[in-house]
Amino acid sequence: MGSMVRKVAAGVASVLALSVLGAGVQSAHAAVGEVLPGESRAVSGVPGATLEQHGNGSWSYTSAGSPSYVYSVAPPASLSVGYERDVDSGDVDHPDHQSGSYVLERGSDEHTSSSMPNLGVTRYQGTAFWSGSLTDVSPADGADTEVRIPFDYTTGSRVTLPSGGQWTSTDVEFYYQPSGVWQASASGSQLSADISDVTGLVDISPSIGSLTLSNGTVLDIDWGQVSSTADGDTLHAQVSGVATGTVVGQDVSVSVTLQADFSTTETRSATVDGKHVSLAKTGDDWSGVVELDEDPSGSPGDTAVKHTEIVKGDAHGIYKEKDETYLLAVSSSGVVVDFPKLGVAHRVASATLTGSLSSDQGVTTVNASHESTTGSEVTLQSGQQFAVDGDGVWQSVAPNIALGQDNVPGSDEIILSNGSRLEVEWGAVSQREIEGLQYAARTGVASGAVSVEDSAGVAHEQLVRVQVTASRTWDDAFKGLTLSATDATGQSSDIALSPAFDADGTSWGVTLDDAHALDSYTLGVVAGPDAVVSTVARTLGANASRVFTFAVNGVERRVTVKFTKFDLVADSPAKLTGIYVNASGKAERGELIANWDPNRLEYVIQIGRADPSPYLLPEAEDGVSVHQGDIEQTGDASRVSWTVTRDGQSRNYAVTVVREHDPNAVERFNPSEPLVNDEGGPADSPDDTTLSAVGYTLKGRFTPASATAFEVPEGGVFTVQPKVGQSVSVTGSRSKAMTWVYEVTVLSPDASTAARHTYTVTYITALTHMARLTGIQVNGKALDGFSPDTFDYTATVGDLDAWTVVPQFDRDSGLSVSTHKEGDKATITVTSADGLVVATYTVRVLVEPGEKVVGVGESLAKTGAGVWVLAIVTVALLVLGCSFAMARFTSGRKRTTDVQSVGDGSEHTVGR
Repeated sequence: MGSMVRKVAAGVASVLALSVLGAGVQSAHAAVGEVLPGESRAVSGVPGATLEQHGNGSWSYTSAGSPSYVYSVAPPASLSVGYERDVDSGDVDHPDHQSGSYVLERGSDEHTSSSMPNLGVTRYQGTAFWSGSLTDVSPADGADTEVRIPFDYTTGSRVTLPSGGQWTSTDVEFYYQPSGVWQASASGSQLSADISDVTGLVDISPSIGSLTLSNGTVLDIDWGQVSSTADGDTLHAQVSGVATGTVVGQDVSVSVTLQADFSTTETRSATVDGKHVSLAKTGDDWSGVVELDEDPSGSPGDTAVKHTEIVKGDAHGIYKEKDETYLLAVSSSGVVVDFPKLGVAHRVASATLTGSLSSDQGVTTVNASHESTTGSEVTLQSGQQFAVDGDGVWQSVAPNIALGQDNVPGSDEIILSNGSRLEVEWGAVSQREIEGLQYAARTGVASGAVSVEDSAGVAHEQLVRVQVTASRTWDDAFKGLTLSATDATGQSSDIALSPAFDADGTSWGVTLDDAHALDSYTLGVVAGPDAVVSTVARTLGANASRVFTFAVNGVERRVTVKFTKFDLVADSPAKLTGIYVNASGKAERGELIANWDPNRLEYVIQIGRADPSPYLLPEAEDGVSVHQGDIEQTGDASRVSWTVTRDGQSRNYAVTVVREHDPNAVERFNPSEPLVNDEGGPADSPDDTTLSAVGYTLKGRFTPASATAFEVPEGGVFTVQPKVGQSVSVTGSRSKAMTWVYEVTVLSPDASTAARHTYTVTYITALTHMARLTGIQVNGKALDGFSPDTFDYTATVGDLDAWTVVPQFDRDSGLSVSTHKEGDKATITVTSADGLVVATYTVRVLVEPGEKVVGVGESLAKTGAGVWVLAIVTVALLVLGCSFAMARFTSGRKRTTDVQSVGDGSEHTVGR
């Protein structure tokens, strides 16, 4: 349906009509409702397709001339024609403008034709015709509209014999023949028939039976007869075929040619003891080799040779065999036995058969043999193979054998894989240096024989010789010292000695302040495996100094840990007037502590192994508050502290009591000598210095470690597992408590390279791995229901400011104990001697007024400032089997005290 748009502005319509329609408005109006001149029509979607109006009112368009529009695909069933026109509205300046489109339907095409330029492709040509009229607008146009547009297009896909596969590298095209058949030709393929044993080419049927075209059509091939030509000893055979059929309605024909070449030279073969052997020709002679199932060294009998002569060039390539036989006779025979490996016999029995064809110039020879192998390869028990030398002696080199410190090899035998044992004759000891390391070595030779029977039951002896080396590092150097300290919390630290280490030195030391007198000290002596190192002796020197004495290679050495007096600090109102020590252990005021000064806060007391525990009494002036602080205990000493407060200021005083003691479980422990496990695998190379494994052996079972630092359970022995052929030496020294550092020196199998590996091992024993108390006393009484594996307790006391807690534990374990008491709670931290286990016990107290106050005087001294309580507290040195008593108080008034036994060797004081 057309659309109508009325122009509003005066004078605009006239200009538009001139511009669009290309014609001026007539001075005289047409009839109202008639179409004004300048109307245009065009075919939608066809470039340049503008219709022309004829005198009878009809419209038409025909694509012609140059350029012209031609459909390259099938033309559509209908076309759309667009139009533009003005209709007289009665106002010359304002015509009604109409625009829109209408449909033309396709009629009968003109000048049509079709053809097939390629097999499977159809070409269509002609002129398409459409017609119709504009009827849906007013005024209607009943005149015909006609459009003619040429078309030229194709359908379908070209069909070929596709490339690849059996035929050719390019597609094979079909061509139309005058006979009306589409024909193609394919050649160059190989005949896929087996021709080796046929009696004539006429019997050959090609295995290729069909062709598959590009559109999937399959054509069967009708093969003709084989023809051939001869070229020397080579026969060229050809066969042609034709494949016919119908493809997309067209008859097709494909001619196919196959060609095959094969040799037609003369052949001969023989049969010996039922075994077929083909013969080869060299000059005039024929020869072959055959392996028999039986021994031919006797007489295998005569054998027949089949002679085949090829007759070439007959019609159609037919050939035939000319057969003639003749006999071969045994001309010689014998047996050869060799030995490919130690313990293995290889027997070859052979016979030579000869003969001739009467018409030949040459000789036919067949070498027949029978091979057999007996025995199993013999190696060293460690897997090394033997190789035979020019003198027929089988030689091998055994892995290095460990050489003891007394230069005696670890073994005098070499064991073979068959269980045989060869005695080693050892040479003298020699020394050598490799990468700065001295090595002691002894070389030896083990000789003997291995017997093996061949398949005929004949025994043969093979002489063997094994080269053996026993070696070890030879190192008696004094290499260093390690000194470590372990505090009451189980934390260890290394301490540098002075002067710097020198192997020729005899005396070293370090000076620390008095606060470190509590720590336990461990000295490690680092020396080569050949050094003579005595046991380290520990004694107490002056002022609780630790003195370690030992000898290396007969020379006495000494290490001393000294403690200096604690420096004076600035004066403060928070101070004691004195700390008094009663060496008899009686709860009585004793002598003023040595080096006393109110502004020196740390003190050390040294006592003998059998001395009683000293009684400690701190004193202060009125107005000074004194409260017991933490208690710390190590394997060597115990330390008690007091917090002194006045006028808002406070300071801590501490006394460390060090007792001479017998060696505890840590100090007595020495690990077993390291083991060398010789069950490692083969070395990666002759100069390999990487170990197979390192770990520990327990009850005969080796357990490898996954890291360079590991733990060894009780009874375990540090173990090195070298690879085959390596020699190792191991040195170890204590680094701290239950921890040892081992240095493993590895000598490569070819003795050309040495390497050092370091491992850190912590030994576990039941006693040194334990962090458990045996009891806890509160105000001198054992806690009811105490169990080492129960860690939280509650007790009742009469005074929250005057209660005591004393941990009890195995005196021989070497563990450390730290006790911190604050208000109604005491925390006891226990660390095992090896530092690996920590346990924490907690004691909370409740105040019951009726509970007897232990450690508080029967009468209370009163001052205008309030009530001050004198409390006497006891601390036990349980780790060393000794104890000392000490007093803690909150008033400076002097009092006397009694000592009460609490039944376990520790002491408890009661004020009065």
